[in-house]
Amino acid sequence: MAPLLLERGFSLPARRCAGADLLKRQQRDALWPVVKIFSPVGSATWLIASMNPQDENTLYGLCDLGLGYPELGYVQLSDLQSTTVRVPPAGSVGIGLEQDLYFKPSHSLSVYAEAARQNGAITDNPRLLDAAQDGG
Repeated sequence: MAPLLLERGFSLPARRCAGADLLKRQQRDALWPVVKIFSPVGSATWLIASMNPQDENTLYGLCDLGLGYPELGYVQLSDLQSTTVRVPPAGSVGIGLEQDLYFKPSHSLSVYAEAARQNGAITDNPRLLDAAQDGG
């Protein structure tokens, strides 16, 4: 699939769905993350699985602000694009979020969500993801 290029370098495959509120639960559970966005100077991470085709600004995925409470939900692309983190000592230099260009999902979004719930953060650890998939 050709990527749908978004401003500031974030991209999603052209496969878009109508938003998780319009999907049946089994369809939501079958979603796979397609983009990983993260803060290069913190622990905030987003695994994005779909985009609302009606506004192309509302994304659905696993959101982790790095506070220990990751959750499935919506985020606005414009919010991600405008987010900057001030880095000491300069304080005036803002670093934006980045897309993990090497991210290759190994599990469905629901498995990533369960592993994140169990561990308090989004993880790529295969052992933790496998345990979450197996219900442990």
